Amino acid sequence: AINTDKIISYVATDNYEAGRMAARRMGEILGGKGKVGIIGFRPGSASTVQREDGFQEALKEFPDIEMVGLRYNESDRAKAMAESENLMTAHPDLAGLFADNESSTDGTVRAVKQRGASNQVKVVGFDSSEELIAELKAGAMDSIVVQDPFRMGYECMKAMADHLAGREPVAKLDSGSYL
Repeated sequence: AINTDKIISYVATDNYEAGRMAARRMGEILGGKGKVGIIGFRPGSASTVQREDGFQEALKEFPDIEMVGLRYNESDRAKAMAESENLMTAHPDLAGLFADNESSTDGTVRAVKQRGASNQVKVVGFDSSEELIAELKAGAMDSIVVQDPFRMGYECMKAMADHLAGREPVAKLDSGSYL
């Protein structure tokens, strides 16, 4: 969102709730215990910070899961891979990694696969690509949280049509996210 009172309608993913969804999945697949890290996009990026915050908040529902680190990759897959590797090296008993966007997920999956740790380190990613769908199907990662870009576009156009027709569109709408 932008800081203005001139918004007709704001349609977006509730990133905080999407992060919570990822944490609950992580808690489920880890049986409620273990060490977990986050591979994040960039400090200060509103949408991914909300995902990270939601993830960390929902992780508190699992008192035997320990958050051991949040590392950033600046949208660089190689850096995401290196940061994932660093967390696995620093915590040999690491049980899970949450990657909060497509490039983070790609680098994280590559690091886990390169280490041969797909059975030990469970990956919950965010966003998808053809490559990540293939990795999901191959078992290199457990799950992906995805947004609904079709609904985003549809609801935006619907809000604009309502506005142009003199009707009051919905001020704020969560376009959804899915595991």
